[in-house]
Amino acid sequence: MTLIRAPLYAVALFAISVVLAAILERSLLAPPSALSHLMPQDPRPAPDVAFDDFAGRAHRLSNFRGRFILFNLWATWCAPCVREVPALARLSMEMPHDRFLVVAVALPPGSARETHDFLVAHEASALPTYFDSQTSSRPILRGRGLPLTILVDPRGREVARAWGPVEWDSPETVASIRTLTGIR
Repeated sequence: MTLIRAPLYAVALFAISVVLAAILERSLLAPPSALSHLMPQDPRPAPDVAFDDFAGRAHRLSNFRGRFILFNLWATWCAPCVREVPALARLSMEMPHDRFLVVAVALPPGSARETHDFLVAHEASALPTYFDSQTSSRPILRGRGLPLTILVDPRGREVARAWGPVEWDSPETVASIRTLTGIR
């Protein structure tokens, strides 16, 4: 009986060591957590979404070409978005505006006025008020939830995408963005 137990223990120990080795390898080779949210991809044309500012002026994402754009879709009713918006505002203040802009566009329901008041109340007034009253951005969500963030290069190409909330102002995330954009 002890002869049978010994091989079973050996097999069990071997299996455990294989699982632990796989976990350790993944954790050592995994990208920093900030980069795991903003997934780089082959450049492709960014969606040319239409939206309005607080004064009712129409804009398109393509109007901002010439610098990196961190394009964020969010909503006041989206709990992860509510937590993320102040961090986007702080990131916006940290990056040079002549080379990098955060364009955070709120989705309905609501209005530009409600979006503006929300940004002020949530310590995010550094972000311009943009509202997609026509929901022209819905197709790029592809049935997935909010928030969605797309990094667009100065030529108007999508170079990275993040689904879900990110701590945009964390030192690790800011360093990752600086690496992706080449902005120091």
